[in-house]
Parts: sequence; C-alpha cells; structure tokens
Amino acid sequence: MDAKTGKARYFAAKETDFHVTLNVDGLGDLEVLGTLAEEVLAVLDGFPPKETPGPMPGYVGLRFVAPDSERRLWFTVLEWTEARDQGLSGAALLEALGW
Repeated sequence: MDAKTGKARYFAAKETDFHVTLNVDGLGDLEVLGTLAEEVLAVLDGFPPKETPGPMPGYVGLRFVAPDSERRLWFTVLEWTEARDQGLSGAALLEALGW
C-alpha cells in the first residue's frame, strides 16, 4: 500500500491453490479413488512449491463427483508431500489426507 494515497502499489501471490474435480462412478472403492488421486497429485508435482507463485505452499482440493453424491478433500501441499514420502497409496493415502 502506498502510505500517501492509500492505494495498492502492487499485488503479490501468497500461495497457489489447486482445485480438481474428478467424475467417478461411485465413492465406495477407496483403493480406486486413491489411485485416481495419486495420478492427479503426480501431475501437480510438476508445480513444485519453490517454482509456483507465492512464498507459501498452497492447498489442494479434490472433489470426487459420483452420479448420486460427492466428497471433497482439502489438504496442504505439505500434507501431500508427507503422505507421498511415507509411501502411502490407495485407501491409505485418502485416509491420510482426510477421507
């Protein structure tokens, strides 16, 4: 902010968040959903925190949409990194991320 005018002089990103919607047949098979989440997160790994806008790691939102229901997960990039580093996959990955 400019102290004299009270107007913004520039804008800087604080973090980058990712929102992904996944259309699925159902929400019952956590192994299948976890594998799908892993595939999405592997793509998001192509946007490493130090090279993505903002000094802070952001969040990831995964929205699983089935014909009759939906489920959302919201977690930090750091939580994803920790789960990946622990070798979690499938249902265990989803549970670690808040399913």
